[in-house]
Amino acid sequence: MGVRFEAHLRSWLQELSRPQQISPRRHRYWTIPAYALAYKFHTKTFCKRFRELEKIAKKLFPGRVPQHRNHAPLTEETKHAIRSRFKATGDFHAVAGEFGIEAFRVGQLCRAEKAELIAEREQQERAQEEKETSTTPMEEGEIF
Repeated sequence: MGVRFEAHLRSWLQELSRPQQISPRRHRYWTIPAYALAYKFHTKTFCKRFRELEKIAKKLFPGRVPQHRNHAPLTEETKHAIRSRFKATGDFHAVAGEFGIEAFRVGQLCRAEKAELIAEREQQERAQEEKETSTTPMEEGEIF
């Protein structure tokens, strides 16, 4: 299986790295899910294998990894600082800019904090609605 798998892997990588002619004048590269669908592979499994290959390639060839794809793991101290800063601002992009990381990573780190902010806003909105409905004066003898 090892030799056969290596041959399959080489052919997959070669096809994915070459542009495909989709019309007489247009060329386009495969996306991994589209390639998997075209060859009747399970897309999620195929994508998972490529993510695993990417991790292995990063370890084997760290000098060839593009800078935007090679981010260092965050320390617990930095994660705590990001979470506390997000609680204070509530803005993913501002926090990402301060710490020099992508906004989606801030979002991944601050899921619980975002849920807390949403719950607080909903609670404030409900309290405001209750306050508005309870402050309407009722006249004597008014029946609903």
